[in-house]
Amino acid sequence: MNSGNVINSTITTRWGMDRSANQSEEKTVQRISAVPQASPLLALPNEILLKISSYLSFVECTQLALASRRLCAVFNTEERLKILSDHYYGPQSAGKISGKNITNREIPAVPGHEISNPLLRLAYHRYVSNKYLASLGTDTSQTCVVTLDGHTDGVASIVPLPGERLVSSSWDKTIKVWNLNRLDGQPLTLNENMGDEWMIIPLLDGRLASCSSDKTVKVWDLSKPDGQRCVVRLYGHVGLVMCIAQLPDGRLVTGSTDWTLMVWDLGKPDTQRCVAMLRGHAGSVRSVTVLSCGHLASCSLDLTVKIWNLDRLQCVATLKAVDIKFTCVNSITELADGRLAVSYGMIIKVWDLSMPDGRQCVATLSGHTKHVLSVTALADGRLVSCSYDKTIKVWDPSKPDKEQCVASLIGHCLRVEWVLELDNGWLVSCSNDHKIKLWNLGSNFGWVAHRAKFRHDNDR
Repeated sequence: MNSGNVINSTITTRWGMDRSANQSEEKTVQRISAVPQASPLLALPNEILLKISSYLSFVECTQLALASRRLCAVFNTEERLKILSDHYYGPQSAGKISGKNITNREIPAVPGHEISNPLLRLAYHRYVSNKYLASLGTDTSQTCVVTLDGHTDGVASIVPLPGERLVSSSWDKTIKVWNLNRLDGQPLTLNENMGDEWMIIPLLDGRLASCSSDKTVKVWDLSKPDGQRCVVRLYGHVGLVMCIAQLPDGRLVTGSTDWTLMVWDLGKPDTQRCVAMLRGHAGSVRSVTVLSCGHLASCSLDLTVKIWNLDRLQCVATLKAVDIKFTCVNSITELADGRLAVSYGMIIKVWDLSMPDGRQCVATLSGHTKHVLSVTALADGRLVSCSYDKTIKVWDPSKPDKEQCVASLIGHCLRVEWVLELDNGWLVSCSNDHKIKLWNLGSNFGWVAHRAKFRHDNDR
């Protein structure tokens, strides 16, 4: 690639988190100073102390608990976290959520306490993040800590790679690989006579797979030299390929505007790689995801969600919301407890397939003012969505109706196409404004290490 063709990448780092952290600490100090000193508290019976503790934050209880063994016993952080965990996840779902959300993830400690249960630590950081986001009110712009600018058209999707890298696909007909350890460097650009790239995913063998407006699926090997990285092209769809997922056995599943899903086996010869075609939708297939039970879920502009048994290659269930009017179904994701979150126009519905027919829709999340384009489950049990309305919303389904949207993140100037969570607890989003943004929700996942790294890069 000629240096004249290299697209400059500009990085904007924002240090509003430092300012907000100081403000939060000041508020905490003020609240603690308003609480009676430890010696008068010791004269109160346990029943009253427990009542007082219900009005205090975890930080305040920790400060008071350090005053004496008796207060430490009364203000028992671990017991309070167990209650909070049951509220968030339910006692029956704790094992499933713990296994799915905490695998290969380092959950930070609870300050001032030795909490060994990672699910309790996860609950604590969910609580802290909600409190932090609530303290910001409508001024959430400071949660955006990094902006990556290098694409020349809308960015359609983005996913993390090992080694603190990101890979993005764009309608500028390129795929870019970003190294978060060297934000001052140029991203690696893949551009080999492609169409507009809609979605890209990492594969189990370390390669990448993308789907495109040129009706193909491409497999990329980043270890190959420039010009040879596209190692496989899959032909078969007769419409734009909009979504892709990989099954546990290594096969790929793609969805297209031709209303079909195709199953591909990369281990077979070129002409035999399409091993199945799933028909049943009556509109473009917008999103596909592999469920923990082994089935496949897809959603379509025909306003339905279909569940597919891949062993029998047939649709075993169809979900359709009948109580609202909407024009599209754009995104589907599985929650840690096995429920499904699906975007319908401007709202998100949560489905529980274990419930009887007619009662499977168990929650409705509303707040976006335009169509939702992507919904993702966070490790701590919350949801995050992005929309044509240029916002990213964080949802906590454990809260009462009308209070479930805990934050609306503003920073993109055009529709937000995709949002997901990184291993350090940050969010990463991409937009039709050509930009990629990283957001910190105040949950302390890896924040200290990343802040130090960005400061070092910025100082240079």
